[in-house]
Amino acid sequence: MSAVQPRSVARRVRIRTSGVLFLLVGATLVVAAYRFSLPGLLPAGILLGALVLVSLLTALVTVSRLDVRVHVGARRVDGIPVVHAFDEVVLHTVLTNRSPVPLGPFAVRLEPRPGFDDEKSAPVPGLARGASITVEAAFRPTRRRLSGLEAVRADVDGPFGLVSVSRTIGRSVEVAVGAPIAAVTPSRPGGSAHEDSARPRDTRGTTDRDFRTREYVPGDDLRHVHWKSSARAGELRVRAEFTEENPRAVLVLDTRGATEESPGHPDPATELAVRGAASIAVARMNAGYDVQWIDGDGPVLLTGASGEERLRLRTARLVPGTGPEPEVLARFAAVAEPVVVAVTRQAADEARAAFRRPAEVRVLVAEEAPLTDELADTVFGGPPGLPEDWTHDTRPGGAGRTGRSSR
Repeated sequence: MSAVQPRSVARRVRIRTSGVLFLLVGATLVVAAYRFSLPGLLPAGILLGALVLVSLLTALVTVSRLDVRVHVGARRVDGIPVVHAFDEVVLHTVLTNRSPVPLGPFAVRLEPRPGFDDEKSAPVPGLARGASITVEAAFRPTRRRLSGLEAVRADVDGPFGLVSVSRTIGRSVEVAVGAPIAAVTPSRPGGSAHEDSARPRDTRGTTDRDFRTREYVPGDDLRHVHWKSSARAGELRVRAEFTEENPRAVLVLDTRGATEESPGHPDPATELAVRGAASIAVARMNAGYDVQWIDGDGPVLLTGASGEERLRLRTARLVPGTGPEPEVLARFAAVAEPVVVAVTRQAADEARAAFRRPAEVRVLVAEEAPLTDELADTVFGGPPGLPEDWTHDTRPGGAGRTGRSSR
């Protein structure tokens, strides 16, 4: 359950037509009482004005005692709900009347941040003292970013319908909208990771049965270090047996050189690069790999069932125009299956060279992709799509090199 913290601003008061009439008639009666010496009209005039004032005060009190909590129907990572762009997410808004009097009919409005969908509103028939009601609204975010609700507003009418008060009762419900995932043919079917287990570079060790070792890579379990080999080599070495179950792949995302975004208009090449990298990473995870994801925020290991949820959060937080440092990539030079997805050719070549074995690195450059009108539409408003030569996740040096974009 996500609490929406009330803020002390954003209150609008509107006197309805009936309230304006009450004030005009009341003022007229008060003036007439003094002008024509008719004291009997004075109480009536004061009463009409007082009714408007009571209506206003009652509406202000009741709306200030309206409590709101929002639950997002999505998995959480690091405490933040995460969804894919273009996937529907349902927000459950729980409203509770904390005022000492019943609350009549009112409306609740959910105001989203840009790219999260249009504003949603719903009528509420009323709430007894201490009662609660849940309002459900479905949103379909279209922008990859940290998004969600900007505010929750309540529009409450005072007694007699003389005054309407609109007040922000909650703000800032954060939802991480990750890059949408397109279909990518995996490099090998799930469960067939054994085929390349004899290649030391594919592996990280866990057992004592095979003493073939390789260079230690950040993220390796220290329990898999082969100390005798490490002593002879003068550097940490780990066993290679573990790859028969969990081979590792490296996925690099570099968005340096991206066109600066204008408000409300993300850069197509950047969004294509992020979508492509995320889609290939998910295909690798589905094929049984642990994926070492590397972007401008550094490396993170994506494994198991939680890997895709962590990837959604990573892509939602990604800031365009960033990329990994060469020394970070060099630390993973011993891990096979590297894929570099970059916005520009220059950024791609720099990342590729950091692995010190460029012939084995698959490179995909967003600015060089055939961004057709149909594909451009999918980037900003349709189902996930990728250029055709990006949709086959092939292994460097393996059979069937369809879609390899290293140049």
